[in-house]
Amino acid sequence: MRVEVETLFHELADLSPEGRTQYFVEHNVDEDTRREVEALLAFDSGASSFLLRDVSIAASRALGDIILQQMIGKTISHYRIEEKLGEGGMGTVYRARDLNLNRSVAVKFISSELGDAEHRRRFQLEAESASSLNHPNILAVYEAGSVDGQQYLVTEFIDGFTLREWVRRQKPSVRQIVDVCAGIADGLACAHQSGILHRDIKPENILVSKQGYAKLVDFGLAKLLETEAETGPADTVARRTRAGEFLGTTAYMSPEQASGRTTDARSDVFSFGVVLYEILAGQRPFTGDSNVQILHAIINDCPPPLSKLRPETPYDLRVIVEKATEKDPSDRYQSMREMVVDLKRLQRIRPADQALPLREKTASRPWRLYAVAAVVLSIAFFATIWYLDRAERTRSSRDSQTSNSLSWKPLFPRTESSWFSNPTTRESLMPRSARSEAVHS
Repeated sequence: MRVEVETLFHELADLSPEGRTQYFVEHNVDEDTRREVEALLAFDSGASSFLLRDVSIAASRALGDIILQQMIGKTISHYRIEEKLGEGGMGTVYRARDLNLNRSVAVKFISSELGDAEHRRRFQLEAESASSLNHPNILAVYEAGSVDGQQYLVTEFIDGFTLREWVRRQKPSVRQIVDVCAGIADGLACAHQSGILHRDIKPENILVSKQGYAKLVDFGLAKLLETEAETGPADTVARRTRAGEFLGTTAYMSPEQASGRTTDARSDVFSFGVVLYEILAGQRPFTGDSNVQILHAIINDCPPPLSKLRPETPYDLRVIVEKATEKDPSDRYQSMREMVVDLKRLQRIRPADQALPLREKTASRPWRLYAVAAVVLSIAFFATIWYLDRAERTRSSRDSQTSNSLSWKPLFPRTESSWFSNPTTRESLMPRSARSEAVHS
């Protein structure tokens, strides 16, 4: 975290909102620094308000927890509660038996601290919205109701694991990861087109069955803390939160979420990109020793490149992740549907079959490449030597033949069988005086 931001954070923590605004104006604090400080102050205020709940709310929650502990074996509507599956910030989940249809279902009881009239109304609206979605990669909602002051949601039961646990247990290939994430992205795009934002995308909210199909869960529950909603076309739906309240899980927030600004479908795109990065790299892209440091990293820092953490990740997949996690919403995919198109194209053209030990050692691969390169260079070297030697021999042979063809030879070679060696012939060619002298002699 920048020293300037941290210093301002501590100086302004005890001031009123009006005092903070006056401080920013008097000290000419630049817009980026002011936005960071305000985000950190808002987060700190939300955390403090959570710790300072009044006694009545705490007592109500404690009573609700006691009721939930006694749920095993009870029948709610026509659902018999059989087993506790887990517990989170939004409530407790049980496996139950649908007595009418004789099937397993999941029943989630919403946390009692969200039990005021406004939250009940919002919960009902969100349950209706989630149940209206019909997509194979979105958890189906069957029913919503309340019992003993506890609101509950009945959904289909998935016999499997969270995405994080699935990766740890199954060690899927990159191709399997792309297949799972393409389905989830398609479900998210379907929700956005219906005007519904998830706002809490993380590995724990993605379930993968033992058969390998994935479901996006807890649709709309992350919006229970909101008080205002704006509806609009498909991917331009925006939601604004109350000052000091942060929706979602810190490590998977978008920069605009972390800054407390208005969010739209592109915020879900960023969160989904963070999830995809994490299951490929084996680590989160933004880390810190505290939530405040994580928020600062999300707003300001760039994650380590996937090419270094997992070099065998296909280039096209790295581009998808990088585009989804751009800081500026205008630089990201402008809709989840755009990202789905790229993921499905990758499914067709880049079937990667590498196993996913996420920390697989690849140190031996460079040596193999060096060895192959050495062999190729050696072959090329000796081939060049052989070629030059053969060319030299050919040239020498050609020069030798040319020299022999140009050497001097008598035009009329002198032999004993020649007609000129005949005495009669020689004598006939001699002058007459010479023939006389030859006779007298």
